[in-house]
Amino acid sequence: MKNAPLKEITNTISKIDEIIHDKTRLSILVSLYLRKRLSFAYLKRTLQISNGSLFFHIKKLDKEGHVKINKRIVNQKPVTEYTLTEKGKTAIRNYIKTLSELLDFLQEILER
Repeated sequence: MKNAPLKEITNTISKIDEIIHDKTRLSILVSLYLRKRLSFAYLKRTLQISNGSLFFHIKKLDKEGHVKINKRIVNQKPVTEYTLTEKGKTAIRNYIKTLSELLDFLQEILER
């Protein structure tokens, strides 16, 4: 990796998944990766975002196939929960791998 050409660095940057790279969506995915299943209310409270903002980000993740939306009734109240799909797990792993490669390139540059 010594003297990594600019083309390799830009190619690595181009591999960054823009859907996951958003800080709110990344927080949602990592939370689901760690906890397996989380409710809308829990995510809203933990991430400290509005209903609309959480709904917007969840819809993007759902559209990409990264999360599964589960709706059920608990004590006569609707509860919406989310789980991470296999595609979502793979996307997070690939995202971390890509960032790691990029950081290695940048560390190499800083050490020159």
